[in-house]
Amino acid sequence: MSARTSGTDPFVRLSPEERAELSGILRHAVTPPCTRCGRVGHAPKLLTDDQKRRVAWLFRKSLFGEERSRVDTCLTASARPDASNHR
Repeated sequence: MSARTSGTDPFVRLSPEERAELSGILRHAVTPPCTRCGRVGHAPKLLTDDQKRRVAWLFRKSLFGEERSRVDTCLTASARPDASNHR
């Protein structure tokens, strides 16, 4: 049963401060409504790398809890994709 159908809050593991922070960061990445159709989009490129990491950490915490969200997510230099190989 999904959180949407069960009525439970999917972000129950986040503190009120963390929820507000996540909401604020994600609101920053929302593009204005289209003047023609009214649709609103999301532009993750509007976020800094630190904001993206924080959003990822908050989502991990909401899904898996505090301990499992502490995994170091930084890529080592050898694990980073090489720009010359990127298509």
